[in-house]
Amino acid sequence: MATKTRVSGGSKDQKSVTTTARKKSPTTTKKPPVKRKARKPVKPLANPKLPTYFYESGRPMKFQSLEDLQQLILAYFEDCAPHWIDEKQYIDQKDDHGKPVIIDGVVQQDLVVRKVKTKQKPLTVTGLAVALGTYRDVLIDYEKTYADKLPEFSNAIKDAKEQVKEFAESSLFGSNATGPIFNLKNNWGFKDKYETENVNKEVTFVNTVPRPKK
Repeated sequence: MATKTRVSGGSKDQKSVTTTARKKSPTTTKKPPVKRKARKPVKPLANPKLPTYFYESGRPMKFQSLEDLQQLILAYFEDCAPHWIDEKQYIDQKDDHGKPVIIDGVVQQDLVVRKVKTKQKPLTVTGLAVALGTYRDVLIDYEKTYADKLPEFSNAIKDAKEQVKEFAESSLFGSNATGPIFNLKNNWGFKDKYETENVNKEVTFVNTVPRPKK
């Protein structure tokens, strides 16, 4: 604590000394610095995969691997085809009297897992594009615009679209053919064709009624 000394008047020997104490200002306690973990530096990829195929504008094309494209196409058809899945269902527990079992206001349930076979999903060009993570116009680019530049990619998409087309045609023989007809018209240029056959024949009228002789 700091002190301040003041001397009063009088002789040197009679001087009285008054000492006043100055209050010590409160000191703030400093908190120890928080130690933070150093971030680990992100290691760059040793050999980053660079795009191989580009559009004419210089932008990388959507698909860079034929194998990846074929796997995505196969996965789309497998997902649309009927297959077995696990269906989860929660069923209320019943007591001996057939009433729900309630504990702490909560109805007790049992989890039941059953094998269920899915139905065939319609095959569409738009559904194929969504499964490939792209748009219908991009598939058309690969199929037609870049057929000469990337024939393997073009053929893979053509084969996939042919399967979609075959599904639409076979659906024409079902009870509701409105959707397949629209699909065929919109994607493959199918048209309703009506033919009228005009046959020009020479017709000879023969009067067989006898006429009186002159």
